[in-house]
Amino acid sequence: MDVRTRARLDALNLRFYERNAVAFSRSRDHPWPGWQRLLGGLPVRPRLRVLDIGCGNGRLATFLLEARAQDEGLDYLGVDACAAMVDIARSRHTSASGPAHVDRLRFECARAPAPHAATGAFDLVAAFGVLHHVAGFEARRALLHWLARRLAPAGVLALSFWRFGERARFDRKRRAWRRVDGVDPARLEAGDHLLGWRETNELRYCHASSDEEIARLLRGLPLRVHADYLDDGRSRDLNRYLLLGPADARAPSR
Repeated sequence: MDVRTRARLDALNLRFYERNAVAFSRSRDHPWPGWQRLLGGLPVRPRLRVLDIGCGNGRLATFLLEARAQDEGLDYLGVDACAAMVDIARSRHTSASGPAHVDRLRFECARAPAPHAATGAFDLVAAFGVLHHVAGFEARRALLHWLARRLAPAGVLALSFWRFGERARFDRKRRAWRRVDGVDPARLEAGDHLLGWRETNELRYCHASSDEEIARLLRGLPLRVHADYLDDGRSRDLNRYLLLGPADARAPSR
């Protein structure tokens, strides 16, 4: 995918989330069932250091705060390109976190893969509901390599891939590319879709990664897959999860 097309699709999605942040956040106020399995594979730390890329309204932070014991601290950095979403996350967690010496939550408006605050090594690096908005295979692969470099030696890289591409119920949400100025459909990749959102029918770019493409994305990563499973949605298979880590790290419990 060429740079101009990528930029146009990125701008389309950013505009969508800035305009619909409040309504979108309201409709996504609960943890995903697939996150539960993540807990068994996290390193045991007095303070768990977390990088959440595409954090949205910060609901992963809420999930981790509620799941961890009272004496287990959380050092969390949430990053999102949408300033309106970051504002919502900050507002939600201003009084929701524990004592300052136990939990530290930060939210930053920045575009991955280069938020300046994401330095050091993290015990958990999460990219949930993110990769389907990254335009272009090479950009997705570059992001995964950047995320892998943020991991601590026993850390977990947690990914989700939205499996909407072959679902008949999403057919009514697909829109023709002619509705987006400046995007030549010939320059798109297999799996690229233009979806309307049910609340406002505004448009966003979403990519459906095939299993073959996911295998190509993982090729060359200095990690191995410790868990690969389906969950979420009424059918409990709407997202494909991959939990990756060093070869000698223990696999997440079932």
